[in-house]
Amino acid sequence: MKLHRNHLGISCSLVLIVFILSGIGIFWPFASAQAESKKSASFSLRFGPLRPDKVAAGGITWRNVYGGGNSLFSGAEWEKEILQKYGVLAIGGEAGWIQASGKSLMGNNPGARSSGESIEFQIAPIGLNLTYRLMYFKNQFLVPFGRAGLDIYLFRERKEGDTTISGYRTGYHYAFGGAFLLDWLSPESGVNLDLEWGINNTYLIFEYRYSHINDFNKKHDFDFSTETWFGGIMFEY
Repeated sequence: MKLHRNHLGISCSLVLIVFILSGIGIFWPFASAQAESKKSASFSLRFGPLRPDKVAAGGITWRNVYGGGNSLFSGAEWEKEILQKYGVLAIGGEAGWIQASGKSLMGNNPGARSSGESIEFQIAPIGLNLTYRLMYFKNQFLVPFGRAGLDIYLFRERKEGDTTISGYRTGYHYAFGGAFLLDWLSPESGVNLDLEWGINNTYLIFEYRYSHINDFNKKHDFDFSTETWFGGIMFEY
């Protein structure tokens, strides 16, 4: 099944938006007299919709069993800032979880009736990222970023509690987005987080991502390639 979206068009539009916002956010630092502790890493929590429409097996597609709605992706990421001059270059790892529930079909016909048996599909994405953030000023209000990385998606299908299919797929992803500094909403809270927990900055993040997960173009039934967006929160410390 082909994705019905123009990846190139969406990507170019979002890149343009990021660069427009960059012109605003990069040169709009939030002033603060409080000296910050040294920062070297970040931790983030991310959530977003996911619907792997290319997943199919024996003529049965994802939509046939799990419907056309989105499943919830939830994940966490840790990054080490390896360079902090001329922006921030970070390397890190991430892990997530997606689960969908449906009813199995009688036979391999997409139009077959439901058997009434409960079926679940679970995906555990694990990835490595290299991220560049356009961070040039202390307390910069908006920090655009771009990233790319490698992935492995562990998966299994469970029918009535018993695993019927399991395996993994490898691939890569690219993404870009923006991190919005929340400290300006309550400067005093930002200072207290730094003094008590060593958290320099707290950001609200938004990210568009395209993932190409099919063992690098090998023909398999389970192709997890898709595009989506994530929202979340990031703590820099």
